[in-house]
Amino acid sequence: ALKLDPGGNLVVAGTTRDSAGTAILSLVARYLPGGTLDTSFNSTGSVVGSSLSSVSGSKDMLNAVAIDSLGRIVAAGYRETAAGVRSAMIIRYTPAGGLDTSFNSTGYLIVPSPGFSGVVSGASTFASNDLLTAVAIDGSDRIVVGGTSADSSGNIRSVVARYTTAGALDTAFNTTGLVLGSATGVGGGKYDSIQAVAVGTGDRVVAGGYTVDTASNRRVLLLRFDAAGAADLAFNTVGYVVGATPGLAGGTADYVTSLALDGTGRILVGGYSDDGGGFKALVLRYDSTGVADSAYGAGALAATPRFGGGSRDFVNAIVIDASSGSEKVIAAGSSFYGSGYQASAFLRYSSSG
Repeated sequence: ALKLDPGGNLVVAGTTRDSAGTAILSLVARYLPGGTLDTSFNSTGSVVGSSLSSVSGSKDMLNAVAIDSLGRIVAAGYRETAAGVRSAMIIRYTPAGGLDTSFNSTGYLIVPSPGFSGVVSGASTFASNDLLTAVAIDGSDRIVVGGTSADSSGNIRSVVARYTTAGALDTAFNTTGLVLGSATGVGGGKYDSIQAVAVGTGDRVVAGGYTVDTASNRRVLLLRFDAAGAADLAFNTVGYVVGATPGLAGGTADYVTSLALDGTGRILVGGYSDDGGGFKALVLRYDSTGVADSAYGAGALAATPRFGGGSRDFVNAIVIDASSGSEKVIAAGSSFYGSGYQASAFLRYSSSG
């Protein structure tokens, strides 16, 4: 995961192994615009693990990063114990690279068992299996995260949560601080996943991912919530959009990995789509009411030919570049070609797709 800070520095978050190659540790690093590590950040330019990595046998994985108005770095992911139990994790660092102890008094938060599903249902007899895959900052520096939570029946449920700047669940958001998807899922297949979140005007939250239907198809899923955490009924009249089946490339699976909001509130979506013989990179646009924007590309879908010569192309991140006066979309991902080789891929689309 990566983000530019107000000074043009590049902040990255992910994971690394220790020198023995056995422990998996969280990693946050900051690079100067010229590409060198910023040694004003934790004196080395990076933070590898921390006091939160002291649990024997645990793995700390960071999947998303955001930067608030004070330059504080917020990273989200999960901790996996030696027993395989996963708990949602949020870490906040000061601009200088130290743990920000004004957040949850420790600088980090690990959601205890029974996890997000237990917060809503009151369940306490099962181990949590929560993953955070997305994070964004709203206009008041509150932290919005998205991911999944396994309930006591093994259903995988979508999660969108909001935390105060102090690190507590914000009960002004849906009274509990979070919105937990239904056990059956939007598509009926008992599996909804949030992979990306963004905050728009009025602190409305947009979340994107996929839902599994009763025939095991994976379909585009977009949800929008108002600032109070209620489904925004101005968005497709029900507060969410589910992609059609067959999918956008004619197969059985569409995945949303990333999203961005343009200056008029339209939603740009990145991901990949099954075409029956592999995966095609996916970039599409919805208007602010949740309708596929037919003015973009061909039927809201940008024209994306296979760009690696192989059968699998993916978009994993998407940003909007307004520096030229028009809002162009830059997508980053990967492409498989030849005999299993994989290469980085970058695409730029015009404002019309």
